[in-house]
Amino acid sequence: MTVTAFDSHGFEFDQEQYLMMDFELEIEMTGIHKSRGLLAVHSDSDRKMFEVTGVEPGNYVVTAYIESQKRPRDGSRITSEACKIEVFPILELYPSTLLLTPNMRYTLNVLGGPSRGSYGKSIEGSHVEIKFDVEDKEIATIDSFRDITAKTVGDTVLFYNII
Repeated sequence: MTVTAFDSHGFEFDQEQYLMMDFELEIEMTGIHKSRGLLAVHSDSDRKMFEVTGVEPGNYVVTAYIESQKRPRDGSRITSEACKIEVFPILELYPSTLLLTPNMRYTLNVLGGPSRGSYGKSIEGSHVEIKFDVEDKEIATIDSFRDITAKTVGDTVLFYNII
């Protein structure tokens, strides 16, 4: 994640202004131990960059903030808009290998991956989608319902992208 600061005129801060600031990320989560859910670590090369790693599945709200440096005792802070992040279990496909005869169909079983519906699809228009495809469409095809149809004898590879 990158934190970008803008002045009151809408211009991004310059490097000198960034050097006077120390950004932190605040992670809100429910029902998950703080050290196991989502971890954020400052990048060594850039103070406004964080490496964010999902450790445990769940929905998280991340807010960047900087404490007031003029009067640190008054508790003033400047915060960003919240960023919502979903950490999901590793996506697994079953079976991992499949033998079909021509014109035979099989519906692929998917475990893990992003949640279907609720959180990812409704937050500020975002939409998490898994797109499946096969390497050689002359051998087999896969549709949006994960139905694999064999067309001819041969080997091909199934792959997916999480968008």
